[in-house]
Order: sequence, then C-alpha cells, then structure tokens
Amino acid sequence: MFTSTTKARMKMTGVMFAGIMTLAVVTNIDLVKGVQNLWTQTGNVITLTNGANRTLQVEGTLQTDGAISSQGQLTSEAGIKHSYTNSTSTSATTQTLLAGDIMNYESVIMEPTVGAVTFTFPASSTLSAMVPVAGDWFDQVWYNASTTASQTITLSAGTGIDLEISTSSTNALIINPSGSATLRYFRQPATASTFDISVLMTHFDDAD
Repeated sequence: MFTSTTKARMKMTGVMFAGIMTLAVVTNIDLVKGVQNLWTQTGNVITLTNGANRTLQVEGTLQTDGAISSQGQLTSEAGIKHSYTNSTSTSATTQTLLAGDIMNYESVIMEPTVGAVTFTFPASSTLSAMVPVAGDWFDQVWYNASTTASQTITLSAGTGIDLEISTSSTNALIINPSGSATLRYFRQPATASTFDISVLMTHFDDAD
C-alpha cells in the first residue's frame, strides 16, 4: 500500500491488463500517454479496459486518495520515499498503545518527557487491517527523540503479539535516546481462536 504522494516521475512499464483496472479517486494527472482509447473517466474514477502488453506512463504527479494494488511486479527507477509519520511525545511512564498510534505509520517519532517509559502493544486483533492475511508484513521505524540519558523507551508485547529479537541481542527491547529500532509486523497463520502477529525488532544505538 502506498500512502504517500509520488511527486517526481512514476513510470510503470509493461503493465498487462487482463480485465478492468480502476484507479479510484485520482485527483491529479498531469499527463497520461500510451493509453489511447482504452480508458474512460467518470467523475474522479479512471477505468482502463482490456488490452494486452499495454504501457501506462505518467509524467508528472500521480496522486490517489486510496490504496494502490498490483498483482504484478512493481519496478521503481527512483526509489520509494516513506513519509507517513506519527510524531508525538508522552509524559506517561507506562502506556498501552492504541491501534491508531501505530496503524500503517511508516515511522513513529516518540519523545519521552519523563524518565524511562514502557509501551505495551495493543491486542493483535486490533491491527488486523495492517496485516490482514497470513504471510503479510509491514515495516515501521521507531525513533527516540529524547537526548536525556534516562529517557529510554521499552517495548512490551500485548495480547496476540509475539515480540521477537535476535538471539545475540542485549537489551534489544530498549530504544535509547537518539536511538532507533525497526519493527516488522508479520501476520502469522490463522487458527480458530487467534490472530497472532510477530513483531520482529532490531534496535540501533547512536554511534557517533
């Protein structure tokens, strides 16, 4: 899912349309070429109809207010910028995160304003929209914005969350001031009664 806007040049080459492809709520397309008479527009919806080996090339800005889903390989010639951030602070020493605190954010910038703080993840069932299908995964970066040595962040597992670290890591659940951690949320196979998510955590300390 792309949640940010590509503001430079987005080019998809060799896209094959086996049926109908719909771009929902397209708010701005500077130039679309190579599509010929294969598309129709109704309001803010552009529909691309049948056609094998067709190329959709957009020069300028392609902006959508919804999700983009591809069943084929996506190639980027300019990289992908992740810019959906939750930047906040806390004065609570212990707190259970809400789904809205982390849901789909690509980065979380957290500044403790007291001493050491501990965050417990919400129940995995409240995060089902982020990784809905077994095998789905989502990456997120956390950063401790404090520069005070005592203001560390410790992450703790919640119901249905399997918080995992490297077997060789020391104090791996702690994010030190000016330090960061990468979290990978991995949806485990479903059972009759659980919706478990593995959170694979790798932490990094300031080295300079």
